[in-house]
Amino acid sequence: MAGLLRNFVRETDVTGRYGGDEFMILLPETPKHMAEALAEGIRALISVTPLHLEEHGLLPVTVSVGMASFPRDARTAAALMAEADGALYNAKRAGRNQACFSRPKTSAVLSLGPSVAQAYHCVHVIGDFNGWDRTAEPMTWDPPNRCFKIELFLAPGKYEYKLLLDKEKLTIDPDNPESVYDGFDGRNSVLRVSG
Repeated sequence: MAGLLRNFVRETDVTGRYGGDEFMILLPETPKHMAEALAEGIRALISVTPLHLEEHGLLPVTVSVGMASFPRDARTAAALMAEADGALYNAKRAGRNQACFSRPKTSAVLSLGPSVAQAYHCVHVIGDFNGWDRTAEPMTWDPPNRCFKIELFLAPGKYEYKLLLDKEKLTIDPDNPESVYDGFDGRNSVLRVSG
């Protein structure tokens, strides 16, 4: 199991035993959607890699995976561990051999519209909660309200974000008056999620 995990992850990732039959993988600087894909890939790889024992032959092996992401699902190390552990037990309760992911109970809704939205074909929200990944968090078009909209499930806290318009223009959120200097040459909008 350890060999499979070590060969599957990047050099920057940390793999280790966490309990008697539990392993942990730390994926620094990895947005949640990418970590979810990796967790599912690990689960699938292990399910098709039998264990070879001389006296018993090939034995099938499966894993249950629980995953949580910082800062999106939890803002402290202890809370992150609790979220990952809860997701792991959800996978076990759901029948094992599957990956379950933490999802905060708190959320925020962002929208862009209607006058500004008419000029764009697609809008993404990028921020410190998704590793500033330009492919993450696409907003969907809401025809009745003539705006782009998204609900982000995030742990309570303060987040910085920008809107990516038509995959090329970065801007602060025109509907959000709160912003901070981004450390480069512009500003980031501020999203506050309360519990």
